[in-house]
Amino acid sequence: LLEYNVRFGDPETQAILPLLEEGLAPLLMQVSRGELEPRPLNYREGFACNVVAAAVGYPGEYQKGLPVVIGEMTENAQVFPAGVARREGELVSSGGRVLSVTGMGGSLTEARRRAYQAMEGVRFESIYYRRDIGLREAEKEVGGDNNSKSRSLF
Repeated sequence: LLEYNVRFGDPETQAILPLLEEGLAPLLMQVSRGELEPRPLNYREGFACNVVAAAVGYPGEYQKGLPVVIGEMTENAQVFPAGVARREGELVSSGGRVLSVTGMGGSLTEARRRAYQAMEGVRFESIYYRRDIGLREAEKEVGGDNNSKSRSLF
């Protein structure tokens, strides 16, 4: 017996979907109806960088039920709630990977900057996120070693 599981990766999907020219929902509806013709997907030119905000202690023990505040996102940043729930009308943490933020831009440096600027608007006690996502590739970009038209980093 062999079991296959197919799913979108996390956080990879959050860095790829914002660059998709058409929405995912219409594509999935076409698939569900058997109407999607084989064709390449079109992506916007640009870059995306995704940063995950986790609770301190993840993947081990971490505290749940902490109030989560998500600031206003610009059109070049998108938040993806993950381990959050509503309690009495407020968002609270309910998992180790609380949320992620994707920044988009014309360069990786710009996408990365937007992701981290948006992350500054996210608040919850004991928030932890890496500060080096995309840094190595962005440093190459500054040196002119990056000729790609569209890339995603997570």
